[in-house]
Amino acid sequence: MVYTFNDNTDKVLCLSFSKKNYHLASGSKDKSIRIYDADKFALISILQAHTAKVNSVDFANYEDILCSGSEDYSIKLWSLLSYECLMNFVGHKDGVCSVSFSSDDKKIVSGSHDKYFRIWKVDSGECDIKFKGS
Repeated sequence: MVYTFNDNTDKVLCLSFSKKNYHLASGSKDKSIRIYDADKFALISILQAHTAKVNSVDFANYEDILCSGSEDYSIKLWSLLSYECLMNFVGHKDGVCSVSFSSDDKKIVSGSHDKYFRIWKVDSGECDIKFKGS
């Protein structure tokens, strides 16, 4: 079976299935995140709050929470119940190229073109640990 998605207005840069495969998220050069029903491959919602391309998306184990990393230097936490941005994590000095939830969903790790990776507390949005790469 082949599905064609005509929803994006620019290149898709990242994809992630939710842990139980209910949803599929795509991040795009058009600054948006699209949420699809993973069974029907039907568009559910478009999340918009980033001001630059979205490089990375990851689902929490809860299925109703998503994080995203963007070239706008930020990480955002999203509700898939209200389809709204819940929190904005700020601290990187260049584009965020990768985000991932910890296995207990209490932290998010992010990597950036600023040569740092950071570990963030999901409940407060604070940077817990910062590492500089070479």
